[in-house]
Amino acid sequence: GKQDGKDIREGTVTLPLILALNLSPAPIAAILTSARERDDFSAVVMAVRRSGAPDRCLAIATEQSAAAAAALEAFPLGADREALVELAEGLLGRRA
Repeated sequence: GKQDGKDIREGTVTLPLILALNLSPAPIAAILTSARERDDFSAVVMAVRRSGAPDRCLAIATEQSAAAAAALEAFPLGADREALVELAEGLLGRRA
């Protein structure tokens, strides 16, 4: 797995961070600025977790996976369709 906060440390804006900025009562933008100045992102990671953003991301991924699998029902049964369904469902188990 990836180190916690690696994306944030590298300046990558992720869905959990975006959601946390909107969901959290904590001043995440200020916490992020402070973290960059100190090169210590543990408070940002904690704030993102406490915001509920990771759980919301999983819910969004689950919804999108189900929608993708449902859209594939328009195609004929076969190995190709099954492989795509397995891909959509398998991505939910992947943890970066």
